[in-house]
Amino acid sequence: MAELTKRSVTYVTVEGELIAETPVNSNGEKVKVVVIITHDEMTVYSNECRSCVWMENGKQKMVKKTKGKSIMVSGFCCDCHGFFSGWVDGVFLKSYEFFEAGKGRDGWYNNDDLVKFLIKIAPLIRSKHPDMDIVLAFDNSMSHHKKAPNALDATALPLRDGGKNSRRMRDTKIMVERFNSSDRSSTLEEKAQKMQNEAGEQKGIKTILIERRLWVGTMLLECQECKDDVFRMDPNKRKELEEFKDADPNWIGFTDKCCARGCLRRQDDFRSQKEWLAEECEKAHFQIIYYPKYHCELNYIESIWAYIKCKLRRSCTFNYNSMVERLKSLLDGDVPLELFQKTARCCQRMMDGYRMGLKGPLLDYASKKYRGHRAMPRFVTTEVNNLQKEFEEKMRLKRERKLGNARAAKATS
Repeated sequence: MAELTKRSVTYVTVEGELIAETPVNSNGEKVKVVVIITHDEMTVYSNECRSCVWMENGKQKMVKKTKGKSIMVSGFCCDCHGFFSGWVDGVFLKSYEFFEAGKGRDGWYNNDDLVKFLIKIAPLIRSKHPDMDIVLAFDNSMSHHKKAPNALDATALPLRDGGKNSRRMRDTKIMVERFNSSDRSSTLEEKAQKMQNEAGEQKGIKTILIERRLWVGTMLLECQECKDDVFRMDPNKRKELEEFKDADPNWIGFTDKCCARGCLRRQDDFRSQKEWLAEECEKAHFQIIYYPKYHCELNYIESIWAYIKCKLRRSCTFNYNSMVERLKSLLDGDVPLELFQKTARCCQRMMDGYRMGLKGPLLDYASKKYRGHRAMPRFVTTEVNNLQKEFEEKMRLKRERKLGNARAAKATS
């Protein structure tokens, strides 16, 4: 991420205005710009309103007891356009879509819906960012790491051919050893391997391994060590475990043929199988990255969602249709572009702080202190102790001030 941000456009404040700075290399020459397009989802409810309001003494505002009807937004945005839209090949596309999640409605939003949406708007993303390296950033949820329905996946295959719940997988290519009897030499040749038999059934693990000349008659479907995920991808390291110190050095559990499923998942074509999102990004010539788990503060779209929800709460009418119309207007341009640029710069400072070893409240304090900077100053790494002392002193004064106010209020009452 650090290398990508060096090649991305940065926004600096000059006399109260944000100015875009194009990245250059060490020789002062312009480089190919990287644009990081971030993605996330948000759900809003028709009865979400402000929790605190000014009321005449003795009166009370009546609000709905339930959250009301919901709608979900899945969107891509960048700091140069915000949420964008445009015509591509005679079709008007937007970088966000609505989804009415729930039983009896559109169901539940999953990775399949996200991939379809990405394929749909990929031409729009390219048209808005010509001559740029495009990077798509997603949160690190498990659903975003799902493989395609026809992807090579040993865990989804039974031992024998067919099977009621077995998936039909794509054909693959394997390396087969060919023996030349004339000079008694062997060469490796690439060969296509079909994943369905002549009857049209999905081949089982046993058939696939036999065709690859890897099957051992004593193989189980899956050994206990692979089930426990103990050095599953490198069984030779099991020798380091205390429980296997007295085992025979030639034990099959120390080899790649410890079990049928383990043997197949270690083959090059199965190991190199990419996730569905990564495959589609590669087809569209995009790069893909994931934010670290449990670090939503690094994704600036979260601040955009907070701004939108705040606006919706202020204009809440407890009506679903009016909420959707207001939401559309916000996504179509009512959110100021400057907010995207400022929040993106704030997230870059947070990332710099993590790289420097800052974390927790100290990182929040440093990010606020240097909010006028596009990145965290380099000298922060050498003055962490001074920054820590300054932060603790401010916290002490804040506690004393809060305690003094409480005592004063108690004395007047």
